[in-house]
Amino acid sequence: MDLSKGEKLLLIMLCDLYQQLSIRSDIDPQIVKNAIVNDQTWGIEWEYSGLLGSEGGPFPPIVKEVGDILDMWSFIKESYAQISSAEKCNLQILSGDLCEISADKMVFPGFDFDAEQEHYIVAKFFISQLGMFPALHSDSLNACTPVLKGHKRMMDVFTPMRAKVSGRLLNAAELLEIFKSQELLAEQEDLKVG
Repeated sequence: MDLSKGEKLLLIMLCDLYQQLSIRSDIDPQIVKNAIVNDQTWGIEWEYSGLLGSEGGPFPPIVKEVGDILDMWSFIKESYAQISSAEKCNLQILSGDLCEISADKMVFPGFDFDAEQEHYIVAKFFISQLGMFPALHSDSLNACTPVLKGHKRMMDVFTPMRAKVSGRLLNAAELLEIFKSQELLAEQEDLKVG
C-alpha cells in the first residue's frame, strides 16, 4: 500500500483520535499506526484486505519470502511437537548442530538484525503486530548471525514436501530431511572458504 506523507500524517492523527475517544471499530488503530510508523504499510492491506475490497497484494517480495519462512517454521514446530519422545531424541542426535532442538521444543532462529534487518523487521511485524504465527511468539527473532541462506535452503526442501503432506504434519524423517539441507549448505560454505 503506497501512502503519501500527507496520507500517513492524516492516518496517524485519525488513529490517535480513535484511541483518545475509545472508538470501537473493525480496524485496530494501533495496527494502522504501527504499520505507518514502522514503514510496513503492506501490513494494513494484509490485515484488512476484506475491508479494502481486495484480496491483498501484490505485496513486496520480501513480505512473501518472510511469510513463507515463518509459515515453514510454524509447520516444523507444530510437527515436532507431535512426534514421540524417542523420535525427538533420535532427531536431536541425527541433526547435531543443525538446529536448536531440546527434549521439549525446537526454536526458530529468526534473522540477523544487522545483516538481514529488513527480514527481521517484517518478521517482527507479522508476529508482534499482526499476531500471526503463534508457534513462533516465544522465540527470539534476532539470530545474531546471518541465517537467510539456511532458511532458503530449508524452503527448497520444505515447499515440495508441504504440497505432499496435505492433511497431516511432518514426520521425524521429513523433519530430518529439512534440517539436513542446512548441513549441505554448511558443507558448501566450507568449500568456498577452503
